[in-house]
Amino acid sequence: MLSILVVDDDPMICKTMGDVIRLKGYHCDTAYDGGQAISMIKENDYQCVFMDIKMPGKNGVEVFKEIKKFSPKTLVILITAFTSDSLVLEAKEEGALVVLPKPLNLREINKFLRFLEKGKSIFIVDDDNHFCKTLADVLSLKGYRIEVALSAEEAIEKIDKMDIVLLDMKLNHMSGLDVLKKIKRIRKDIQVILITGYYEEMRPAIDEALRISAYTCLPKPVDMKILLGLLERIYKNKIKRFFRVTL
Repeated sequence: MLSILVVDDDPMICKTMGDVIRLKGYHCDTAYDGGQAISMIKENDYQCVFMDIKMPGKNGVEVFKEIKKFSPKTLVILITAFTSDSLVLEAKEEGALVVLPKPLNLREINKFLRFLEKGKSIFIVDDDNHFCKTLADVLSLKGYRIEVALSAEEAIEKIDKMDIVLLDMKLNHMSGLDVLKKIKRIRKDIQVILITGYYEEMRPAIDEALRISAYTCLPKPVDMKILLGLLERIYKNKIKRFFRVTL
């Protein structure tokens, strides 16, 4: 079950958000100051923290900086009623993904929580079963939910389930470029990272794929450090685009 922490010195905001989140079936705790929030995050595994910027004692930005040190993977969404405050700029400089203005759009929050509940999903499309299994094992250990397709036809059938696609450029019966075109007709929003063991040979097809919005192309053997960095960047950008109004 998704576990959320709401941090705000206004008990009514904590109650309202907590009630909405729990009604959707998620676990939600509340904290009324930064010190309490830090203690709770150290003791619990929260998938997301919604935290007010302006609070007595430690402000939200100070707490955010501390969280980054001891729990860097914890997703923190900062919220504020003071849209022109210097703390908003400081939060962005410290790497805050999203700063939301009050009052919050609860419909957007619910949609965002459904996205988090689904998890980070990666679709590996490659006709090399051994490669798929090896890559899937590594990505699973990093917290990604993996689906594998060993053919172009299978990939196109399952594409609605996925957020990010790792697509081999050389498949049996259909080229990766043709698969990319079909995917983009079905899901314009999906991000596709191309992979190939024939980079120079496939350069014209790769260039065309990049022109029609493939994210990038990685050579095989895949450098996992580079791939994981790309996946994290794509995931963070997806989070930013979830909210229509941000600061």
